[in-house]
Parts: sequence; C-alpha cells; structure tokens
Amino acid sequence: VQGTRATVEALDEAKGALEALLELVAGWSAPVTAKDIIARACGTPDGRDALLAFCPAVGGREPTSKSLGRRLRAVVGRRVAGRWLAEVGKDRTKTVLWKVETSAKGKETLQTLQTRNYTDE
Repeated sequence: VQGTRATVEALDEAKGALEALLELVAGWSAPVTAKDIIARACGTPDGRDALLAFCPAVGGREPTSKSLGRRLRAVVGRRVAGRWLAEVGKDRTKTVLWKVETSAKGKETLQTLQTRNYTDE
C-alpha cells in the first residue's frame, strides 16, 4: 500500500508540474521553441519554478533546450485541466515549435495541429 501511495503522490506532483508549465506557456500566443520557453520562463520567479518543477536540472540551473525538448515530447497530447501541449511544426532552422491548446479550441485534432507549418514571426 505504501508503494502505491508513493506512486500516486509522484504522479500528482508530475501532473502539477505539467499543469503549471502548460498554464505558463498557454499565455503566449505564438508557438515557441524549447529555448524560448526557457528564456521566457526564467524571466519570472514563478515561471522559473514551473520550469524547474517540470524539467529539473542539476544544481538548480536552467535545463538545456535539448532536455526540455525531450520532456515536452514525452507529454505531447497529455490533457491536464483542459489543456495539452502540441508539437505544431518546425521553424526555419528545423527546431520544433510548441503550443498549448485548450479544450475550448479543441475542434482540431492533434494530427491537424502537428501538420501546420508555423514560421518565425
């Protein structure tokens, strides 16, 4: 029973970290790269906390864009509080672009979102 409780608590923490990151990124209208997420999130204490809870780095430093990208890819499409992360294309340097979608706009499928071609604005 104790092992199950620890597992549930760990899942709740992971869900909470994802929810905080989705809330942060949802406020940005244009799709962003992992590097953009790190730069913007670390601009505020709450953003930095949300980022580090979702993607902890050694010594409390910022995660690399590569490590964040891997974590983001692992949660694509996972719905939390009516939001989910979508990989919506690549920029001109072939870097993945991310965007948070909400169930209010949920008429498009994840596949449709992934086939869109976003360019740098």
